[in-house]
Amino acid sequence: MFSERNKDLLIPNSRGEYFFDRSSSLFDYILNAYRTGEIEVPTNVPERMFKLELDYFQMPIPQSLEKKLNIAPPHHCRSCINRSSSISSLAASAAAISSNIPTRSTTTTTTTTNNNSNNDESTNSASNTNNNRNEADGTSSPNRYNLDNNNNVNSNNNVNNSNSHNDSSNNNNDHDQLMLCGEGLKRLSLEKARQDAGEILSLIKSYCYITLLKAAEQGKQSEIIQFKESDHPDFYSFVSNLRNRELLLHELVQDNFDVYFSEEFGRYYHSYLFHITFWSRYTAFDISSTDRLLNELRQKMTQLTAFLYKNT
Repeated sequence: MFSERNKDLLIPNSRGEYFFDRSSSLFDYILNAYRTGEIEVPTNVPERMFKLELDYFQMPIPQSLEKKLNIAPPHHCRSCINRSSSISSLAASAAAISSNIPTRSTTTTTTTTNNNSNNDESTNSASNTNNNRNEADGTSSPNRYNLDNNNNVNSNNNVNNSNSHNDSSNNNNDHDQLMLCGEGLKRLSLEKARQDAGEILSLIKSYCYITLLKAAEQGKQSEIIQFKESDHPDFYSFVSNLRNRELLLHELVQDNFDVYFSEEFGRYYHSYLFHITFWSRYTAFDISSTDRLLNELRQKMTQLTAFLYKNT
């Protein structure tokens, strides 16, 4: 609405009229058109003003109305049309790829049948020619005929195999292009992140797994892996990067670890904590928030009572 193309509407026309001096009913009509999606030329509004109104608000114009008013769709509508046509073509190509699998097999069968018939005709013609030549020469060589026929069949089969390989490779390329969304982009991004992380990712995963194995052997229900700059500067630097940290958490989750992340701020240090739970999640869900609060109050009262009796 407030783009540079509408600056001429801020000045009066030759008759001293402003574009914004239009009736309120026309503005209400535009709002209703937005709500309902139906546009028809109002009887009490000139067509010229109606065209300017539609262009000002960049309303999508139906084709029936374009023909009636003899106007072209605005630029934003053309972009929407191009976008929808590209989406339609993409969907059509996807449908063609899915439907091309049985079609290609039928075509291959038909091609093979035609090639076999052509091979038979070429074999018969070659054998007749060779027989005539041999009869004229007074010699015969059936082994030579068989060798020539086998060479023709092998060459035709090689051509057919190369054509089918090209078709399948083209279809695979189209399929890969169509799959570059969602899961495909996720895998591509993760692979690039792993490459950028380098060897440090494998080292920190090995360190985590060894720590968790020792904790499980001791019968612990959970384990907290702490990365402090003073203890593991390389690991701390790696985890301090947001993408690396998310990548490490993703790797642990993919290995079926129940893990969540937190930070610990001390007076002289800062550390990253990875909380991995093995099997101790049952009691926490059974206790309600009210019961937990009451338990904390009881503990505080017990501590306060012990402190008071100790000092008396």
